[in-house]
Amino acid sequence: FVSKQFRKGDLIFNPFDDRSIGWNVFNEIEVEPDLETISNAIFCPPGSISANDQYWYKSAADVFSCGLQFLKMNNTTSNQDLWLFFSQPL
Repeated sequence: FVSKQFRKGDLIFNPFDDRSIGWNVFNEIEVEPDLETISNAIFCPPGSISANDQYWYKSAADVFSCGLQFLKMNNTTSNQDLWLFFSQPL
């Protein structure tokens, strides 16, 4: 898409593209409740989860939120830090 549609002044949010603006999820976190808000937005979009499945989606959001909090507390907030943390073997 970028090779055909990119115009000077466009912003690229791809962490693997050298022209990227360097965004990561931690840029959106200003206060601690933002961790939960972001996690719920990713794992629990409104209206997309049946009542029977809410526990599982909420659990995934909680794990992600706690992982973000751990990374932020340890000042390891790059996209690579995020990827390495959540792709660890059990």
